[in-house]
Amino acid sequence: MKERPIFRHESASGYYHIFAYFLARVGCDLLFVNVLPFLLFASVTYWMIGLQADVGKFFYYVAIILLTAIAGNGVSYAVGAGVRVFALGTLLCALVYTVMMVFGGLFLNLSSIPIWLRWLKWLSIFRYALEAMSYNELDGLIFCTDEIRMNGTCLPGFPGVVNGTSYLESQDFMEASLWFAPMALALFFVVFLFIAYLELRYKKLNR
Repeated sequence: MKERPIFRHESASGYYHIFAYFLARVGCDLLFVNVLPFLLFASVTYWMIGLQADVGKFFYYVAIILLTAIAGNGVSYAVGAGVRVFALGTLLCALVYTVMMVFGGLFLNLSSIPIWLRWLKWLSIFRYALEAMSYNELDGLIFCTDEIRMNGTCLPGFPGVVNGTSYLESQDFMEASLWFAPMALALFFVVFLFIAYLELRYKKLNR
């Protein structure tokens, strides 16, 4: 939004096409604001949290982190291209992110939400990320206390033993999210970028 006066002046003077500016801006942001920082973040947090030491699961975790970051950035593009006041853009972004977090399933179990509002979970990028990461880590794992483990009864069906797959099913998480979630996050990013580009193009044509 802060670059808008410069962008309008230079694009009107024929220095560059809207698409060239848009592509350059998105490309730079993706590399230096999303990919590199979040690649470092994911590489540190995965081992810090103590998730499974599996190469495939690690790279899947990194991929979901990056896709969630760029999808969230897409919201900023769409909002920023459509408003003129910086404070309003910040408020709208915060509102969108808050709604997405509420229906993401992390802070509030979706079964406790009125059924006529549950469809909003499909519009939450955090829902897709949470479901995919949960299945990536918990599917097939068995959880029990140290006492139960010492007794040799850390097996499915014994009292105090929690099956990771059963827990995922209780949260209405689907195994299909392992491939569906990355596709949905990428689609969110593309759609938000398309909206932002249309807003820039429409405003230039209607100045």
